[in-house]
Amino acid sequence: MNEDDNTPEEIQVAVEMRQDFMREEKMLAVSKQRTIYREMLDDGFALKQQLDRIEAKLDKLLEAKKPKARKKATDNPEFDVFWDKYPVRKGKQAALRAWNGLAPSKVLVTLINADIKDRLENDRAWQDKQFILHASTYLNGERWNDSIEAIPTKAETLPKSSDDLQLWALAHGHRMALPGESISAYRRYLQAKLGE
Repeated sequence: MNEDDNTPEEIQVAVEMRQDFMREEKMLAVSKQRTIYREMLDDGFALKQQLDRIEAKLDKLLEAKKPKARKKATDNPEFDVFWDKYPVRKGKQAALRAWNGLAPSKVLVTLINADIKDRLENDRAWQDKQFILHASTYLNGERWNDSIEAIPTKAETLPKSSDDLQLWALAHGHRMALPGESISAYRRYLQAKLGE
C-alpha cells in the first residue's frame, strides 16, 4: 500500500500521532531545560553561598587589619596627662605602678606637670633625651624636688682662652679683637653682640 492509498481517517490519526510525538518531544525538551535551569540555580545558589563565605572571611581579615583606636592603658586621666607630657615614653606600666604608689593629690599632680614643663625648657640635662630618666624613675625618686641645672646662655658658651675666643668669633661671623683691645673688653663686645 502506498501513501496515496491512506484514508483520510488514517491520515488524521497519523497527523495526531505526529502532533502527540512533537508535543511529547517539546515537553521533554522543556523538562530537560527546567532540569538544567534548576541545576544552574542550585549551582548558582551554592556559588552564592561560597561567595558569601569568602566575603565574610575577607571582612574579618580587613577588620583585623584596621588600626584600632588606641585605648588609654589606664582609667586614670591624671596619669594620662602626665604620660602625654613626659618626654621619654618607655616603661608605661612601671610608671603607672609608681604613679599609683604615689597616689598624688591634685596639688602634687600640678607640681609634677609644671616641673616637667620647666625642665623641658630650662634643664640642661633634659635637652638630650638620652639623659632623661624613665618616668618610673622620675616618680619613684621624686625628682620634681631636684634642682634644675640651667641651660647656659650664649655668653656663657664663649671660649675661655683669647686664641679660642678669636677663632670662635671668626667662625660665627664676628670681628677679630682690635689691636690693643684687652681680652675682657673683647669678651664684653661679643657678649653684647650675642645679647642682641
